[in-house]
Amino acid sequence: MVLPRVLTEVDLFIWLKRHYYYDLRSSGGQYAFYDCYSLEFRFYAELKMRSKHYDTLLIEKSKYDRIVKIANANRSEALYIVGTPLGVWQYEVATLGIEWVEMPGLPVTSHFENNDRITKRVGLLPLKDAIRLGETSNVRKGGVIYGDR
Repeated sequence: MVLPRVLTEVDLFIWLKRHYYYDLRSSGGQYAFYDCYSLEFRFYAELKMRSKHYDTLLIEKSKYDRIVKIANANRSEALYIVGTPLGVWQYEVATLGIEWVEMPGLPVTSHFENNDRITKRVGLLPLKDAIRLGETSNVRKGGVIYGDR
């Protein structure tokens, strides 16, 4: 298992900061339009942790729109970084041809007490469109090889 202690988005943030993006900064609030950003590597990112691994990951259309808007306004990349029990995948979402679908039965939110279900517009992101980060990756996207820090 690549991420034995990465269970939450906070854990994912810390892991990314330690291994890839040393200047990573948090948006500073749970209701922000993005989770984190890097001025040096010029990106804004939405982070997500999944408790199960899927070959196709989802991004909500509303989150996609917000992260692309803030990234474009700041002439930066829009990243969606997802952790699963099998690893971490990074998508540069603005460059993808995303298939948008209406998916019923999704939770209103995954972190709070409201467990109502609704239909959400989501994008389907195949793993083949992502960069895999972690022990098996030789990617230097952030200028740091896994294990250098």
